[in-house]
Amino acid sequence: MSSYQLKREPPKPAPLHRVRVQTLVSEKGSRSYIESSKLEVTDTNATVCGESAALYLAATQNADFENVLSKPANSDWSYVKMDQIDWSQDGRYLLLELRQADSGGERTSNGPLIYDAVARRVISPDILQLFRSRFHSKACGNDVKIEGLTNDGDLVLTTKAATGLRPENP
Repeated sequence: MSSYQLKREPPKPAPLHRVRVQTLVSEKGSRSYIESSKLEVTDTNATVCGESAALYLAATQNADFENVLSKPANSDWSYVKMDQIDWSQDGRYLLLELRQADSGGERTSNGPLIYDAVARRVISPDILQLFRSRFHSKACGNDVKIEGLTNDGDLVLTTKAATGLRPENP
């Protein structure tokens, strides 16, 4: 007779508290909100406070909200935040800004995410590649501000090069 021992996964950390931001409504009636959760994250050396983010979306005014995108904190990125920027005019695309940082704040990352409500997928434009092709330096020294979407659904960004970077074609 053989015996089996169940291997249990360690429990996921329970959020210390959750915050839900204001609901954003598109012109076509789609609704969305971001929920941020503060929690403890185990880093390589210690347990630190962290933050994760989740996007909830309801396709119509009468639909229930469902979690369509989760960005958990982990040992690489202790702080993960998402901000809603804008819905496209046709209500198909939701523009978000994703910001991440390690527990010490030494490494940070930010960039746009676009949620396609029709295809139910996330588009993550590689803006770093765009800037690397424009500037001599391969450094990540660009301050990028995500402005919104045009009436045609194009992404609008403004950027300021960090000191010492020069455009290839001024």
